[in-house]
Amino acid sequence: MHSGAALLRRHRRTLMLIVAVTGLAALGLGAFATAWAGNAKRAELRTAAGEIVAVQAQALDGLMEKFRLLPNLVARYALVSETLTGPGPTEATGRLLQQVAALSGALDVALLEPDGSLLVGARNLFAGNISANQGLANVVAQGRLARGVRQFGEWGPAYVRGRAYVFAHGVRAENGDLTGIVAVMFDLSVLEQVWSLSTNPVYVADAVGTILLSNQTEWRMQRIETLQASPFASGEIDVARTLPQLGWTLHVLADSAPIAEARTQAGLAVAILAVVVAAGLIGLANRQLAQQQRQRRDRATALRLERLVRDRTSDLTRTNQALEVEVTHHKKTEAVLRQTQTELIQTGKLAALGQMSTALSHEYSQPLAAAKSYADNAIQLLDRGRTDEVKQNLTLISQLTDRMASISRHLRNFARKPNIAFGSVPLATVIDDALAVLFARIHETSAEIEITGALEGVWVRAGQVRLQQVMVNLVANALDASRDIRHPSVEITVEAEADTVRISVRDFGHGLSEQVLEQIFDPFFTTKKPGEGLGLGLSISYNIVKDFGGSLSAANAEPGAVFTVSLQRGEPAAQAAE
Repeated sequence: MHSGAALLRRHRRTLMLIVAVTGLAALGLGAFATAWAGNAKRAELRTAAGEIVAVQAQALDGLMEKFRLLPNLVARYALVSETLTGPGPTEATGRLLQQVAALSGALDVALLEPDGSLLVGARNLFAGNISANQGLANVVAQGRLARGVRQFGEWGPAYVRGRAYVFAHGVRAENGDLTGIVAVMFDLSVLEQVWSLSTNPVYVADAVGTILLSNQTEWRMQRIETLQASPFASGEIDVARTLPQLGWTLHVLADSAPIAEARTQAGLAVAILAVVVAAGLIGLANRQLAQQQRQRRDRATALRLERLVRDRTSDLTRTNQALEVEVTHHKKTEAVLRQTQTELIQTGKLAALGQMSTALSHEYSQPLAAAKSYADNAIQLLDRGRTDEVKQNLTLISQLTDRMASISRHLRNFARKPNIAFGSVPLATVIDDALAVLFARIHETSAEIEITGALEGVWVRAGQVRLQQVMVNLVANALDASRDIRHPSVEITVEAEADTVRISVRDFGHGLSEQVLEQIFDPFFTTKKPGEGLGLGLSISYNIVKDFGGSLSAANAEPGAVFTVSLQRGEPAAQAAE
């Protein structure tokens, strides 16, 4: 067996190896996770911006299509033809154009002479720029639909927001001669009102790079080059769609800051994972070291006990003194034995905890893994704004934490060193605490625990921690006896009478032979394999129950064996003792 110093040196080397391996693994996994998270966020942002582009392009096409057909429809009115070929515009012509403008939402609907001069209009907005009208007239004279952006300066009417779009269609006589032009002007800024709801910058640029429309006020009617000075426009993501009929390009910009945030969160998650894994491995290494140290202490305790028994036996054999000296020695020996018994009880409990460490590790790992999964899921739900589901995940994590705290509380109480004094204790609490200590082992063996008889309201004369140790020992022995049974089960029966309470623990194993029944409560007698027990559990339990003024007996139950603890009934009002 390794010395204490050697164990510590090996433990330090193990810890250094754990830190080095988890650190290297975290670096590699962190590089992969940050790259993957950044690419995923970039694709998500581009997809979202692409959806905005598709919707806004469709809205722009719809607006254009609405007003593109309007000049041709107005040209079909008989009153329009009569006005262009007759003596001139009448009051009825003006009312017609005003009605069309009001119903369609156009800024102006006007009739122009073939040379582009204004004949009559709903609001006379075409009177301000004759050269622009002549440009429309030249296109219409070629038999095409004229179109174009018209920008108003300070001279424009107050209700015109500075930018408008014009469609113009020719009106021809039966012989094909151009008699006039129907021109429709509408406000482009209608789309900007819709775009103002978007958090992403949106703009439309023409073929020469002039920004015609944008939800960013300072960008309107500027050159695209001016966007390079904008902090937002210098981001990595720019999704554009060409509008071939207009010769324009629709742009939607997306801020690249979420990409860096996603990379940071991924790196942080990997770092947390590395810390958790390293902490878990270090915890396992520490538990292994503690178990080895406990084994050394248990072996030393057993050797001291053996020497103590040998020395006392030798002293009693050689000594034949007076009655007073004999009584004095007897009292000293009894005190030492009681102290030794107390130490053995504590050692037995710590040994039991050591045997349950593997199962307890499994019990803790499941809620820890579940809590980690709920936390990761909560981060993603929080990013998506799904706060109700985040609250549900946090509630589940809290419940898992309560479960682990309950397990730790029972183990801490079980490991306490008991007092010698005893009083009246509730039997239900003792049995519940004992089963809680053995929960991991019961769960590991899939054993069924059945409790029958009157249990609630039953109090017995005993010490709570020491009686709990007795119940833990009896149930653990029953589980050992049932290890070869396909469906293991343990039956706990409580029989409460006026002055006595009997607690029976029965297994359904192979039972006990006559020879075993005669020696079952002798110190150091055990039927277990070497290394599985010292043969002191039942002997200590027998003496504990005897100290309480009760008795512990064993018998076969066909099948299995049954151990019965008989104790004096206690008063509920009495103070429970440890």
